Amino acid sequence: MNRSHLLRGVHKVGHKSPTSLPVPCAQRWDLRLAKARIFQEYIEEKAPGSWQLEDERHLSPEFHTFTGYPMREMRPGYGQNLPEFIMKKRLPNNTHYELFARRDIPNEDNAMYGKLLYDMTVHGTSLPSTYRMHKDINKAQRNDRKLSGNRFKVLNSAGLRTPPLALSPYPMPRRRRTISAWISTSIMVAIRIALFFSLHVVVLLLLLLLLLLLLCCSLIVG
Repeated sequence: MNRSHLLRGVHKVGHKSPTSLPVPCAQRWDLRLAKARIFQEYIEEKAPGSWQLEDERHLSPEFHTFTGYPMREMRPGYGQNLPEFIMKKRLPNNTHYELFARRDIPNEDNAMYGKLLYDMTVHGTSLPSTYRMHKDINKAQRNDRKLSGNRFKVLNSAGLRTPPLALSPYPMPRRRRTISAWISTSIMVAIRIALFFSLHVVVLLLLLLLLLLLLCCSLIVG
């Protein structure tokens, strides 16, 4: 290689024939060519390095699906969002899709003319359909019978986030407690303590309660 070529950065790639190789081995290019010959592959110009199988179902006449055109892309990783596919994909004109395009809609006349235009032309005004009108009329009547959870927070307060400590929103009159009330509450306390402690402790507490009752009676008598 010339010195000027080296200075310009030109790199020459050479291919040695397998007869002049120092070691008897097949080069990668020859292996690829042999594989292409065996499997009837070809190299796509736009995607070098990706070896393609032909769409033989549509390109070879021995299959009953033969069309003469490649109907599918055999390259792995070839997606429908590639610009290459988007630019050369077939439009659905004159296919079976156009049978459904104008037929599979709720009102087939909408494909020919807009419903608003038809109503304004024929009736002079545009109204919703009878069923839709019936639904709108009965909507409130149906919805207020529906049982659903309350989706709103009801704030029943004076508006303070933290109410004052002495606030009693429902002030109740204080009653003077009688002796019978004191006795009944003390008995209830003793029963509750009995549920938590063992039996001998309960006996001691009952004795103390009796002593308290005697003291109360003596105070009342005195």
